[in-house]
Amino acid sequence: MRLFPATLLLLLVCGSCCAQNVLPIKWQGKWIRDPQTHFFSDQRAYQENPAPLFRKEFRLDKPLRSAKLFISALGYYEASLNGKKIGNKVLEPSQTDYAHRIFYSSYDLTSLLNRKENTLDVIVGNGWYNPMPLRLFGRFNLQEALPVGEPALMAQLELIWEDGSKQVIATDENWRVKESVIRRNSIYLGEWIDLRKTEQPWKQAVYAQPPSGKLEAHRSPSVIVGDTIAPVAMHQTESGWLLDFGTNQTGVIQLKTSLPAGTKLTVQYGELLYPDGSLNKMTSVTGQIKSPGVGGPGSPDTAYQEDVFICSGKDDIFQPAFTYHGFRYAELQGYPGRPDTSAIRALVLHADVQQTGSFSCSDDRLNELFAICKRTFLSNLIGVQSDCPHREKLGYGGDIMATAESFIHLFDMEDFYSKTVVDYADAARPDGGLTETAPFVGIADEGYGNGSGPIEWGTAYPELIWQLYQYYGNKKLLIDQYPQVKKWVEFLRTTASGHLIKNTIGDHESIAPKDLAVSATSFYYYNVMLLANFASLKGDKKEASRYGRLADSIKNRFVETFIQPASGKVSIGTQSTQAHALYFGLVPAQLKKAAFDYLIRDITEKNGGHLNTGIFGTKFLLEVLAQNGRADLAYDIITKNGFPGWMHMMDQGATSLWEHWEYSDNTFSHNHPMFGTVTEFFFRWLAGIRKGENGGRGFPVGYYILQPDTRRLNWVKATVGTKHGPLKTVWKKFANQLEMVVEVPPKTTVQLQLPVNEMHRSWKTTLLTSGKHRILHTLPPGW
Repeated sequence: MRLFPATLLLLLVCGSCCAQNVLPIKWQGKWIRDPQTHFFSDQRAYQENPAPLFRKEFRLDKPLRSAKLFISALGYYEASLNGKKIGNKVLEPSQTDYAHRIFYSSYDLTSLLNRKENTLDVIVGNGWYNPMPLRLFGRFNLQEALPVGEPALMAQLELIWEDGSKQVIATDENWRVKESVIRRNSIYLGEWIDLRKTEQPWKQAVYAQPPSGKLEAHRSPSVIVGDTIAPVAMHQTESGWLLDFGTNQTGVIQLKTSLPAGTKLTVQYGELLYPDGSLNKMTSVTGQIKSPGVGGPGSPDTAYQEDVFICSGKDDIFQPAFTYHGFRYAELQGYPGRPDTSAIRALVLHADVQQTGSFSCSDDRLNELFAICKRTFLSNLIGVQSDCPHREKLGYGGDIMATAESFIHLFDMEDFYSKTVVDYADAARPDGGLTETAPFVGIADEGYGNGSGPIEWGTAYPELIWQLYQYYGNKKLLIDQYPQVKKWVEFLRTTASGHLIKNTIGDHESIAPKDLAVSATSFYYYNVMLLANFASLKGDKKEASRYGRLADSIKNRFVETFIQPASGKVSIGTQSTQAHALYFGLVPAQLKKAAFDYLIRDITEKNGGHLNTGIFGTKFLLEVLAQNGRADLAYDIITKNGFPGWMHMMDQGATSLWEHWEYSDNTFSHNHPMFGTVTEFFFRWLAGIRKGENGGRGFPVGYYILQPDTRRLNWVKATVGTKHGPLKTVWKKFANQLEMVVEVPPKTTVQLQLPVNEMHRSWKTTLLTSGKHRILHTLPPGW
């Protein structure tokens, strides 16, 4: 069982953000809102509903030493000072369960204030606090599951004068509010901007009744505009102008125009084109709402991604503030004449996570696949790690469980995943069950009652705690969350019957048949083992022993129920069932070779060298093959042409990962991270960089194994981020000679393992400490 894993700077448009690690402040500001109603639970939610614009004007009457703005919103906010946007963040604050916590950010405005007159404006969008009453999949209304209400603002500007005195300008009923130019806004359906609507009457703000969540400094990387992309092609369709941005990503359109007042421009988005060159919007439709009545009263018959821009007659810039889309293509409708593509850009949005990992090699196909995976990962970091950036936009635990280590290899995920852990703790059910998504939106497919989700999805919670400890040394989080992890395991124990759990979703999107009991029970075993390990780490030997014994009982029952001693076949004998059992260490030592050989035959003889696994089985399959000396076969699977596989996606023009192995032009997302676990294989086995493992408590944070598999490539260059800096490796092959350069960061030890005898699988081991190392090694035949 691989229980122990192998293996910004913010540039601000205006002001500098210091939201991370901000000490608690004494809030003098109050929650305020527009006296006009914005929250509707019926068809009125789909009608014009302008986002409120709040304003506070103030003077500086004496010399200023410092000025700091603290700000939050129920919904999203965009703040400006004297007409200039504050900071580079968008879609702020990140989504949380507002009944538990609400994030605020802080900005240093000292150098940005005018000497005398100043105007602070804040527009508040609906965000996740005032979602439309859409019925996702015809069933799930976010208004019934999330804390919701009227969009509201909380802010205070703290001014410290040169004489040491202090003044606080805080939100109260003296702030003014009016309708903004944003006439409608929805996380899912898009935004309607009318730049003619600038002269609306002012009103006095009123106090708002907030939810029960406490204000906390923003604890995870905020969303930024990470890239700007120009169209690579444009052609005319029957309904407008089709813009191709070359890749599939998450973001919004920025459009500059000088058109007559009242000109209405509609932009619709999609991932695909139909054969005739027209826009295919169907794979990105919200919640599969594709026919009348499915989305509930007032909802569109088909819930397309769509923005509407109405021109002022002046030089206009349109850029949605409170929505985002997943798209490669955008169709601009209503434009008189031919649009100027130099005035149209796609603004790519994602969390401001620092990239700490890189990979390249002698196979250009793998380099392209790596870029596709990276693009897909970033596309799904918008407040939560989502399954897709259009249809659902939700923090599904299954996708997180499968890909967490892949994300960690590429980015510094410590703060982002620490926030995710808290999201899952906030969403936990009173009986200990964990939810399918966090924040919880009411979806609980194949769960165990009271809103709990399936076991694999809930496992994201303890898995992240473990990865955060392994990669970043965050033991405090492990100890703090231990009671909830224990409650979850006890919930699973009461759910199990005879140490087996039979109900779950299983290996989602597997092509082969699924055995749900194998998946559920193997994950049950893994959760219990994690808890036992957590107990050991916190020094509780009694609980470590107790849960270790429970894990042994689950394993014994698994073996007697699912594993055939004569053949090593696990249950129905698919790649997924074999990989689950081998990955989690559920196969007894005397049966391991038979079980592995059975897996190899299924791949090479039954499936012609292709995989047929789903969300978890794919991750487990590649790892199990590599752990047992067949990284060469794993490589062959990855680079295998034809269906199913990654090369099939790429041959069909994919620029991001698909949800389903088979091409879909109607149902399945084309921007889904889950099959990005292939990058884990790139780092762990082709580059060879793995976190140290010892089968018990895990090596220290600064201990790595470096064991590259050189059988299929001529060279690899890779970097991973560690707690103490980048760990870099480059290897090149010249006939049977291997040249390596390894750069080890401070406080880090690398155990270099290079093959000396393939037949007996023996290795030469060298310990590398901090510094730059050059290695020459003679490879055995076959390497």
